[in-house]
Amino acid sequence: VSDSPSVLGVPTNFSASIGTGINVKFKWNFGDGQEAEGQNVSHLYSKMGKYTVSVTAYSDLNNNDVQDDNEVTATTTLEVTVTEPKLPDLQILIVGDRRVNAELFFQASVRSESINYTWVMGDGTTLSGVDVTHTYEEEGVFTVVLIASNSADVQVVTELVTITGTQPEKIENLQAFNGTSLSNPQATESFVTFAAIPEKGTDATYVWDFGDGDGATGQVVNHSYLRGGRYLAKVTASNVINTETAYSVVHVSDGGQNLPIFGSDIPFECSGGKQLTNGLYAILEGRAIRCEILGVAADSTDTYEWDLGDGSAKVDLNVITHIYAENGRHVIRIIQRDENARIIAIANVYVVVNEAVNLPLICKNGRCEIGAIKGLDPSPTPTLTPTTTPTPMPTETSTPTPTSTSIVPATVTATPTSSATPNGSVVLPPPTEP
Repeated sequence: VSDSPSVLGVPTNFSASIGTGINVKFKWNFGDGQEAEGQNVSHLYSKMGKYTVSVTAYSDLNNNDVQDDNEVTATTTLEVTVTEPKLPDLQILIVGDRRVNAELFFQASVRSESINYTWVMGDGTTLSGVDVTHTYEEEGVFTVVLIASNSADVQVVTELVTITGTQPEKIENLQAFNGTSLSNPQATESFVTFAAIPEKGTDATYVWDFGDGDGATGQVVNHSYLRGGRYLAKVTASNVINTETAYSVVHVSDGGQNLPIFGSDIPFECSGGKQLTNGLYAILEGRAIRCEILGVAADSTDTYEWDLGDGSAKVDLNVITHIYAENGRHVIRIIQRDENARIIAIANVYVVVNEAVNLPLICKNGRCEIGAIKGLDPSPTPTLTPTTTPTPMPTETSTPTPTSTSIVPATVTATPTSSATPNGSVVLPPPTEP
């Protein structure tokens, strides 16, 4: 006899008896290739199913625990069934935003390939599987029913789901705007108005970083810069669906004394050294500078060509990393081209590698640039001297004589702890005739 049906994972117990016999022994075959001896035995089956078990009783006349040909035997069989265990207590797990048109993720707390899962979502939808996703199209309270079953058991559990409100629209094609440009910079200490405009998206919050250490929140904001220069403003728009980031280049003038305004409206960011001003980086010898174009749309057809300013091959990438073999001054030039290979924008990154250098700062009509920099421009560049001594002032009876342009250099030292910021002087025009 046995205590079948048995549950998978629990041993099945067997017992045999016989009316008469001398020195009777019992030999078992459990139907799965395994055998045992003894009047009372147990066996653990590794798979569910039905098994034919046989037991043979024999008189061990020779007392050698071996069934000899001259010994009397008797055999009988029985059927054993091994079933699945009953299901443990189930729970419904729900993850996601419980709002209209939001995708919810439903999961059964007990997972097994031998269990069948049926989900009744409460809005007329029926799904199957241990994990399912579902979107409710209306507000309300819905009763979700999970029916889990195997060959030995069935369990039914329920969960109430409350759906409220309308799902926000995904933010797409976010753009940041301000009213400045290279030809029309904003004056310092006056407000620049910024606007974040997504092509799509609702219920968004907007967080601004103005590039000078200040920030604000709101879709339309104002900010006043205290120093002239070229700033990269960043806005991050977020809702419960996604997050998008956009950039906008801001040009600020302080009447000719502003920091250098480099290149054009290509938003980029460099790291690896010390940023001394907007677009000017000091790098230690052997260190790599890494520069990246910001805000490139996934479907953009524009290309970016990098001239690293040291004779190395040009590269067409959105991100570059480079180590300069020689100390000195270099200019990385970024050229943006459209799908027809036409140049639509140019920007420069000024790099000083492991040296103290004189950087003549030339200002004209409110715009400043650094002159006499290695690799700055393939086009002819006027020869600049660090300092030109003005002609002595005329006496009261003499006629004023025009003087040459004066350039006062700014000095920057590339050291690990340097925080120097170049200070420049305006190009002085020659005196005019009285």
